[in-house]
Amino acid sequence: MNNRLIIAVTTSFILLTVVGLSGCDELTGSTTRTEGDKLVGTWLTDDYYDALTLYSNGKCMKFRYEGTWSLENGKLVLVYAIGKNPHRYIYDYSFSNDTNTLTVTNIETDYTLVYTRK
Repeated sequence: MNNRLIIAVTTSFILLTVVGLSGCDELTGSTTRTEGDKLVGTWLTDDYYDALTLYSNGKCMKFRYEGTWSLENGKLVLVYAIGKNPHRYIYDYSFSNDTNTLTVTNIETDYTLVYTRK
């Protein structure tokens, strides 16, 4: 009877350990994040007017303009209004510095900004 109890407890421990670690990144031990998760946060440049905050609910704030953001076909899409008319801005983006630096390039104007996570 004691052997069965030891086997049951050991098996339960192993199963809980495997299930508990299955959502972890092998190298860092942290939970793997999606592209959207990596973008969420406040991003700053040297220019106060270019501050960008991306919220997990799809809302965003570019300087003081409210809008929305999404990922579409591998591009970052911001929609916000300066004045009364909403504009749609589409960016290529890339991360560096362990996802603490975000480089965005407007696909229409080729204008590039480099942001640092706040």
